[in-house]
Amino acid sequence: DFAYQNTSLSGEITVMMLLTDQEKSSSVNSLNVTSREETIPFFVEGNLYEKLYESMMDGFALVDMQGMIVEFNKVFREMIAYSEEEIYKLTYQEITPGKWHAFELDIVNNQVLKNGHSDVYEKEYRRKDGTIIPVELRTKLVKDDAGQAIGMWAIVRDVSKRKQTEDRLIQREKQYRLLVENQTDFIVEVGLNGKIIYVSPSFMKVIGIKEDKVLNLDFRKLVIREDQDILVKAVKKVIAPPYACSFNLRIKSPLASRSISWSIKMLQDDDHKPKSFVGIGRDVSKEKQIAKEIKQHEIMHGKSVERRRIYSDLHDHIGNLTVSNKLRIERCLIMNSTPEINFDLKNALNSHLRLMKEIRLYSNNLKRPCEFDINLKEMVMGLLSEFEQIRNIDVNKNIEDVFHLIPSDKRNSVFRIFEEAMTNIIKHSLASEVTVQFYKVNQSLDLKICNNGLLGSGASSTSGNGLKFMQKRATLIGAKLEISINRVHNFQIVLSLPIN
Repeated sequence: DFAYQNTSLSGEITVMMLLTDQEKSSSVNSLNVTSREETIPFFVEGNLYEKLYESMMDGFALVDMQGMIVEFNKVFREMIAYSEEEIYKLTYQEITPGKWHAFELDIVNNQVLKNGHSDVYEKEYRRKDGTIIPVELRTKLVKDDAGQAIGMWAIVRDVSKRKQTEDRLIQREKQYRLLVENQTDFIVEVGLNGKIIYVSPSFMKVIGIKEDKVLNLDFRKLVIREDQDILVKAVKKVIAPPYACSFNLRIKSPLASRSISWSIKMLQDDDHKPKSFVGIGRDVSKEKQIAKEIKQHEIMHGKSVERRRIYSDLHDHIGNLTVSNKLRIERCLIMNSTPEINFDLKNALNSHLRLMKEIRLYSNNLKRPCEFDINLKEMVMGLLSEFEQIRNIDVNKNIEDVFHLIPSDKRNSVFRIFEEAMTNIIKHSLASEVTVQFYKVNQSLDLKICNNGLLGSGASSTSGNGLKFMQKRATLIGAKLEISINRVHNFQIVLSLPIN
């Protein structure tokens, strides 16, 4: 309680020490009084209390129980941008947007009137020009000597700048989250115990595990067994300066392992102690597959070049020699010789003609490109045409348009199996007719070859080198090869290749 000019005043006081060069004094920092009329003489011009009151960094406002503003400081006046005379005619409800009225009435009834004060809360003020500003305040109740509520006062702070900063941070966080969640690269944070703390959505797509199952999972369980040593070496490297390293690591996924290029860094706390590891990863499986295919194509291209060289040698050198020998034999036949010699010469000529056909057939086979992505249909039809023309073998074709269903990396193997089968017919059978079928059965593509020849000495079993190579090629492409030799069909194969 205070006494001033025979008037009794009630208020709350906060005392602080003001230090000058040679003196100390105590003063009032904030004062709540019974009415505006009683506060006016207290804050007289030049008084230390008024200087403190006006120098507050936050706004101060005192209202009666009807909400009329009866006292305020300069900061509050500048905050709402009304003149002093205008403010005395306003209630605090009039400078508060309507959407806050019910909210603030609840605070007054359930906090201020019950407890004598409110918690710190936020709302908005409407300035004279209509501008809305966010504020933060704490309201206290003023009572008279009889303990009756006669008013309320509040310390009000303009939080516009803070709100702007918070909004910028929220917006920036949304942008960063959007980038993290939608980028093809992914982020993984792992604790010192190896447990996963955070993963970006793109990583979960790679490993095929939902977030609730991957969090707290031991990261080592995601690494394939063959690459565990790589992870151990990377961890040893990253815990030493410069606390970062890069490496490739294969991660398990539902369909197949994925090759990931990692760049990891060790995070430290404020005491420079290890906290966790953060890795940025990129799925380079496609790049590695492309590199592998390029290398395979380079190898196949080299083989094709070598095959063409051999073809040229057969065609140009050996072919010319056989033609020359043919001409010599024909010249000898023209000369007068005994019947026995002529008979031998004719047999030699026939054998030589067959040899020339053999050379032409094999040189043409060598001429074909040795590529993965080949025109399988064109090559099959070309080989069958050669058999008909050179071997004088009738070919019955029942070939459906199914070649496009065969994956490009398996077409070369399918053709080589087909080529080897046809070659076996030439070598070991006196066939005059061959039946070739390409057709689709459910989820399988079948190649069936059979002939009407007699059993030859070289076809008495299925253990020849040519047949072994056919079996090996079929296994490599995941196909099933059935070979049968009997005196009805002589030689028959059925190749079944699963397709999607």
